[in-house]
Amino acid sequence: MKYFRTIIILLIFILINAFTVSVYAGKSSSSPSPSPSSSSSDSKTSAGKDVFSGEKPTEFKIDWSKIDSRKFSICGVKCSIPCYEIKPGELLVPLNDPDVKRMLKSFDTTVSYDKDSKIITFTRAKNKILRMKIDYNVADYIGQKKQIPIPPRIINDKPYISPSSFRKFIWASYNYDKKNKLYYLDSWVLDVYLQTTKRKKVVIVAKGTGKLKYRILKLRHPTRFVVDVMNSVLDGKARSIHHPTLGEIRFSQHELMGKEGSIVRIVVPQSEEVEIVMLKPRAPNYVEVNLRPRKVSAPVQDLPVQKITDLKIYEKKNLVTIIMTTTGPIQIEWNRLLKPDNRFFIDIPGMVYPQRKKTFKLKSKFIPKVKIAQFQPKPNPTVRMVLSLESPNKVTIETDNKNPKQVKIFIGNDTVDPRKTARKGYIVTYYPSGGLVICLDPGHGGSDPGAVNRRYGVYEKTIALDISRRLKKLLKKEGWTVVMTRNSDRDVTYPGSPDYEELASRSRIANDLKAHVFVSVHINASRKNWVKGVSTYWCKWNDKTLARYIQSSLVPATGRKNLGIRRQPFFVIRHSKMPAALVEVCFLSNSEEAKLLKKGWFRQKAAEGIMNGLRAYAHKKGLRKRK
Repeated sequence: MKYFRTIIILLIFILINAFTVSVYAGKSSSSPSPSPSSSSSDSKTSAGKDVFSGEKPTEFKIDWSKIDSRKFSICGVKCSIPCYEIKPGELLVPLNDPDVKRMLKSFDTTVSYDKDSKIITFTRAKNKILRMKIDYNVADYIGQKKQIPIPPRIINDKPYISPSSFRKFIWASYNYDKKNKLYYLDSWVLDVYLQTTKRKKVVIVAKGTGKLKYRILKLRHPTRFVVDVMNSVLDGKARSIHHPTLGEIRFSQHELMGKEGSIVRIVVPQSEEVEIVMLKPRAPNYVEVNLRPRKVSAPVQDLPVQKITDLKIYEKKNLVTIIMTTTGPIQIEWNRLLKPDNRFFIDIPGMVYPQRKKTFKLKSKFIPKVKIAQFQPKPNPTVRMVLSLESPNKVTIETDNKNPKQVKIFIGNDTVDPRKTARKGYIVTYYPSGGLVICLDPGHGGSDPGAVNRRYGVYEKTIALDISRRLKKLLKKEGWTVVMTRNSDRDVTYPGSPDYEELASRSRIANDLKAHVFVSVHINASRKNWVKGVSTYWCKWNDKTLARYIQSSLVPATGRKNLGIRRQPFFVIRHSKMPAALVEVCFLSNSEEAKLLKKGWFRQKAAEGIMNGLRAYAHKKGLRKRK
């Protein structure tokens, strides 16, 4: 009994203690009373924690002799800011100064000051926040207490802050040039890498923490191109990225606080297969360079393969003349690149150069060398001539009427503005027997599939090309000379080219080759899958008759619904100088017509229908065909 009573007493004692602890814990979990140093709710983090609580403000005595203007370079922009210089390299800058606000804006940062709590708040993208308090050497960095080298101060009743204390938050490089007494606040370049876009462009991307500016230069010995990312500092050591054609693309810190500021340099080797095109960056903190493959995009001609029998170069003081003699008619595509890459390319498809490769070193100052080589071998031989121009010199390519097998290329000492003159063109020396020339344009191709019916596995680019090839055979039998903008599944310009450039190339082929007729072949599509039939479009008034004849023959040949001729300002027919029509052969979006388009006999009927219309149009207009 005695022991039982003792146990009861112990249990009561334990219960009383447990109740006391729970009450104490409940009281301690309640919010503490605000201290004088944290009178505002702004001094707390989102979790309710006050990083400044328990910290003591540091003393500050103003030395008025240390207030003076200091020179700054902020992302390459020079300015002068009234500062308090603690010591050379360490400053306090006025928070409300316009240049300081612009400095922060360059790094996508805003700042505000609360007089009551004496707290300065920096805000970056995605609501990242840095908070400092006047005279305190700690800061609240996204809810964490961080030491800062120099506390913010009040001078002349205005808040002053130190770039040394906020530079890491805004991701800026902060340096001091003792010799020139100049302070630099530049963007970090975090990385340089290769990226392949959805449209299969291969792009060099430089990503920075602030606004980036660039320039592109051409250097020699060896010849290479450099992209200078101005007013930037590389985050890390020099390194390189590998490109399958160009090899190693290197980037490093070229200058640090030099005559032109800090520069990160990207070195791109020169290649006759790749050209460098600066792109509009996705954001101000990016620099993007398109490594565009240089492919022969000259139109396909019905010309036999020829050979170069002679090539001579004549030099005068202000003129260089190249005379090329061939075994027969040829087609030429010429292409001028923009500064600083002033090279001028001349591509000749269907051509063989017996010497395979040769470089002519010239005495001329404006064109030191000419290179000619067998760029592509059989079965589609192509010769490429490269004029290594020092500047955008005037180049003229002429055919000789007296000797049609000769081509003369004149390079003058005078220059042109490549942005205001044609940068690409086509030339045919002559046609074997003259006659009526037609340019066929199979719609889409390469990286652009056009309309697609995935259920039946039918692509517009494939059907349009097949109909065009069948039409080409029919036209040749009739004695026409046929030019095609493409004869395979490829882009007319280059993979991933902008729509305007791709479309412009198609109409330019017809214009440069002085075709008599232009016909673009397409397959229609609609969101309403019950829509079906054939239609032909025209734009210019001299197109209408051509469209009418094609449509009137295409309907009975295919047996499909007649949707008539319609006027639309489609780019390819609007910009063609000759009568032009755009044919829409049925609807891929309609199940019945998609099944028909998969049949070879139906595509042949469509080609015959267009052929009959062209025959009737030529007869009506009195156009002569080749015998």
